[in-house]
Amino acid sequence: MKTRKEHAEEIRRLADEAEDAKAAVVEYARQTARQVAENPELGKEEKRSALQELLLGIEDGLKEAGMEAKLILLETMDAFVFVFGDILEQTAEALRSYYEDLRRLAAKAWEAGEDAMAGLEKLLHSKDREEGGRKD
Repeated sequence: MKTRKEHAEEIRRLADEAEDAKAAVVEYARQTARQVAENPELGKEEKRSALQELLLGIEDGLKEAGMEAKLILLETMDAFVFVFGDILEQTAEALRSYYEDLRRLAAKAWEAGEDAMAGLEKLLHSKDREEGGRKD
């Protein structure tokens, strides 16, 4: 993950080179936040720290580029909210799918268990009848 200084340098570069610097900064924040959030190698604290470095780096880079940091940071935060909302929505959909799969599997297991119990009861009743009719 990039450091605060590296993010600041990237933001300064975007501010200097991009046609629409504001849009470029927001897109950079969105893409970088998604990379951090979806990185399976990072723990919760590492992700929090990486996102903090990103935000602070963006703020530093904007100030150094002479851009109005406050307004762009607000839009950057909106980008973060969008990214995490999107990820949460995908997670919720996956959980619903897993729930449905698990529910179907449990229903099949229940049915199989009922069939097995019915077969066992039938076998026990037939053994009882055989033994009841037999004299030892």
